[in-house]
Amino acid sequence: MPASRRDFFFRNIHAISFFRTSSLLASHLVAPGKIELIEIPEPVLPPASRSESAHGEIIFQPETTCLCGSDLPYFIGSDEWEIEIGHSLHEMIGTVTATNGQRWKAGDR
Repeated sequence: MPASRRDFFFRNIHAISFFRTSSLLASHLVAPGKIELIEIPEPVLPPASRSESAHGEIIFQPETTCLCGSDLPYFIGSDEWEIEIGHSLHEMIGTVTATNGQRWKAGDR
């Protein structure tokens, strides 16, 4: 990055973060063989109940994803449509960013 662009970025980083929205991109299988990125609301972790406190839920930053065997019938078009958002490409590798349980902590991979 040229010095002038880098300087502009660092001088204005507060402005950039100010405009951050509470949404993220998710993959969605919209037709056989067609995956699109769609904008969805950023998830919020609920407080863990006593029974869930050991495992809880996580939010993580994905780094790579792939089709799962359960995606294949939809991907090749042999199953009915109306696939739920979040079903396709649920096999991921990434880093935990938040948790409401005790099993994982932020930074775990």
